[in-house]
Amino acid sequence: MEIPKERLLIVKNYSKGMSLRKIGDLLDIPYTKAHYWIKRYDKNKEEGLKTRKQKGRESLLNEKSLEEIKLFLINNKPSRYNGQAAGWNSREVKNYIKQKYNISYSLRHIERLLHKLGFSLIVPRPKNVKASKEKQEEFRQKFKKNLNRNIWVCQ
Repeated sequence: MEIPKERLLIVKNYSKGMSLRKIGDLLDIPYTKAHYWIKRYDKNKEEGLKTRKQKGRESLLNEKSLEEIKLFLINNKPSRYNGQAAGWNSREVKNYIKQKYNISYSLRHIERLLHKLGFSLIVPRPKNVKASKEKQEEFRQKFKKNLNRNIWVCQ
């Protein structure tokens, strides 16, 4: 991983005897930021100037549990509409996870998990009920003939 130039400049100028406030003014940064990078450099040399990966909070569900949830959602249909529903909604998945794993997530986090598992949101597209399929196809064909370059047509 490459060290950002600003951090190298801070250390270089400090080693030449420049004050932290002067370094801050020169690089247009707070002098406390310069002090922070000097301390990290003194402690770990160039390794201290590299950006550390932030670990973040550990997931409440492990990879095995996530895979079980994915398989369950793929292999089972939701109970809505007597099992004829097109797909799962976030609230149903939230309830399933709460029952099976006793973990309560927000609906927004359920959406993130579903996205992570490879599911996509079904979004209705507006269509005119009175639209004529024949006229639409006729328009497409005429439009293609009159255009001088290639176009993409949704079928």
